[in-house]
Amino acid sequence: MKKKGVFWLILVVFLGICAGVLRGIEVSAHFDWNTALYEPFATAWVLPVYAALSAALIGAVSLAGKGRLTDFCASYPIGGKNGLFLAALASLGLCAAGLWKLFEAMTALRAANIVFGLLTVLAGAVLLALAKARLDGKVPDYTRFISSLSVFWGCFLLVITYMEHPVEPVIRVFAYDILASSFIVLALFYMVAPLFRTPRRSAALFFTLGAVYLILLTIVGRAVAFAMSGDLRNLVDAPFRMIVFACMGVLLLQNAAGLLGRED
Repeated sequence: MKKKGVFWLILVVFLGICAGVLRGIEVSAHFDWNTALYEPFATAWVLPVYAALSAALIGAVSLAGKGRLTDFCASYPIGGKNGLFLAALASLGLCAAGLWKLFEAMTALRAANIVFGLLTVLAGAVLLALAKARLDGKVPDYTRFISSLSVFWGCFLLVITYMEHPVEPVIRVFAYDILASSFIVLALFYMVAPLFRTPRRSAALFFTLGAVYLILLTIVGRAVAFAMSGDLRNLVDAPFRMIVFACMGVLLLQNAAGLLGRED
């Protein structure tokens, strides 16, 4: 990976962690779990402005990434067996989370969650197969055939995330989770798109780096909020979603490294 690419990747990760710290401070100091409301506070504008500026920077970095993603394996390489092990760990983590969701849904007989649990297991298996194809440098026909399933799973993740917050009185409570889910869908779309078309690398970079940033914002934000407030609800409010976000963060970080490491 080129030094310039490493710099931009580290910068985006750093910005995401800082955004998570800001989010944690905001939640721990101003969010009331009992009412699900935020207390009015003068610095409410800080995180949205910071996130918007970060998005502008990520957009500028992405626009500088010229070229078209004409080959899947060349666009998203895996860094040897260690890279494959990391991708496999994240993919199997998705499978395990899907089995957990499936068991939970079947005991409560919730059809949407049963479907989502199955899709999560299958998505983990598909992403593992794609990681192996990237290491080998060749995509088997069966892997190409099932690759789009991960995109459908991402769409379902977005819907389920929204369904888990049906009556929240304040958008700020779940806005960043919704944004993270949206960027994950688009990052997955651009990941598999080279198998079917030739999209611009700049769009793939923007949504992949943006997804990594937003995943860090949500996960670090919850951890910081718990550390500062001691309220366990900051961690256990959406454990399944945080596991899924963490697994996708690992996979998309690898994707971003591959995209930034390309020689144009």
